[in-house]
Amino acid sequence: MTIIYYANFVKELNHTIFGYYLDLLPLSLRQQILKFKYRQDAQASLIGKLLLIKGLKDLQQDYELIDLKYSVFGRPYFQSAHIDFNISHAGCYVICALSTCGRIGVDLEETKPIIIENFRDQFSNAEWEDIKSSKNPLDKFYFYWTAKEATVKADGRGLNILLKNVEIKKNTAFIKDKIWHLTDLKLFKNYNVQIATNYRIEEKLIFQSVKF
Repeated sequence: MTIIYYANFVKELNHTIFGYYLDLLPLSLRQQILKFKYRQDAQASLIGKLLLIKGLKDLQQDYELIDLKYSVFGRPYFQSAHIDFNISHAGCYVICALSTCGRIGVDLEETKPIIIENFRDQFSNAEWEDIKSSKNPLDKFYFYWTAKEATVKADGRGLNILLKNVEIKKNTAFIKDKIWHLTDLKLFKNYNVQIATNYRIEEKLIFQSVKF
């Protein structure tokens, strides 16, 4: 099963509610969240953890956030082959993807104007040609970017893998001879969201919007 939880946090949580939700987390995670310089980043991180808590409960997993472990690359995980998750946030949205089928990575990016030429070296010649020839080069740029980011997050090594070494072909990503399957999620206007998995998603994806 693959479930996508997401939340919109246009409004800032007041101090009391923020504190209430923060107290639901283990001390180590509370300390991490309070280190953020900007309240928006702290709130996004907090909401991501709350989405994960809900996902674990819905999937009837016995794990709690205190059981989180971290790989040598800093990727959080549970000591189980039966559950994997990944969290991303951008703008006013947070998304948490959970899977009981295999590894999963998710990336969410707000489609903001940028000079895409500054990132030319992160793309293959074929990818770059597809971006430049697109009717909407900026949107196509973010399509590839989120695909690559989701893939390295699913892999677990994150940006220790150069994005230029992740090759995107249609709905598939390649890191050398390792194959990842991509799913482009049309969830929010002016945002690009993709998930990468090491399995083909055969069943219908489950989406859940959560309010805080």
